[in-house]
Amino acid sequence: KMATDQLRFAIIEYLNTTVKAGSLGADESESLEVAVQCLSEAFGVNLEDEECAKRLSLKPLTLPVIFSTGLQVLSGKTDPKPAPTAQDQAQHDTGGDKAAAPLETPAAASPNVAKTATPMEVEGDASLLEKFIATLKERGFFVGLTEGTPEWEERLAKARTKLANAAAAKRQQQQEKKGEVRRAGAGGTTTEALRERLAAETRRMEDAEKLKAEGNQHLSAGRHAEAVERYTEAIQAWPTNAVYYSNRAAAYTHMQKFEEAVRDCHRAIELKPDFSKAYSRLGTLHFQAGQYRKAIEEGYKKAVALEPDNAQYKQALEMAEARVLEAEEAG
Repeated sequence: KMATDQLRFAIIEYLNTTVKAGSLGADESESLEVAVQCLSEAFGVNLEDEECAKRLSLKPLTLPVIFSTGLQVLSGKTDPKPAPTAQDQAQHDTGGDKAAAPLETPAAASPNVAKTATPMEVEGDASLLEKFIATLKERGFFVGLTEGTPEWEERLAKARTKLANAAAAKRQQQQEKKGEVRRAGAGGTTTEALRERLAAETRRMEDAEKLKAEGNQHLSAGRHAEAVERYTEAIQAWPTNAVYYSNRAAAYTHMQKFEEAVRDCHRAIELKPDFSKAYSRLGTLHFQAGQYRKAIEEGYKKAVALEPDNAQYKQALEMAEARVLEAEEAG
């Protein structure tokens, strides 16, 4: 549980840091701010809460550092240098190489890199290149080499290629985002389209829940056909909600439409494999049809496995097992 909470905190902290870095456009920053707010509320994480930060923060480590180190460990690679701190990572991000792989150490650098630097857009941005090289020096990328030597130029060519690749990746991301904006509709931004979609999804689910509540009222009052209608409308609004199928199965059972009820139980289980009530209802349907073994294997036994303390499920299972035993003794 602690590891999961720390991971959630690290993700939200990383997104928040990215927003504050100021390296994104206005739309991208706004989108990330919305994401940070939603994730913080969903997981109960408050970055401003000192107690929460003290308990969950992994500083000086950062999420990119942890991810990079984890990849190295899983791939069997080792890095002779210590893992970079949060300050190192911030300097690295300032250098503009966010889309590239983690910086390599001299031990990991390839000796076969071409000596000629790749002519990319970084040629025209001396400031960016200087910052990047300064960061590489701090990270020990040129350790043991003398500036101006063939070995230095070889290592520098590798660094320039890395930066050029990062610039190309960033351009590709920008182009993809522009495409998303165009697809969102004339005059609409990606953020606005996302908000509209979320609002529409929320309204759809709220409408479906109202229909389910009406169906429950009809079912309690014995108006089974009306209950089926409401549950069906709820399913049309939210077709992946397993509860609606299970409730409609209950209404079908009261109407003695057992085939439809069995079908709805199977659909509910398909959508939610740990739905104990759907297994119990399926067991009841098989029991009422005199199929006691199927009631046990397909229904009650699985319901009890999911809720071992549920007395109703255990009693139903015992009754079905008793019926099987009676049939065997009679035969």
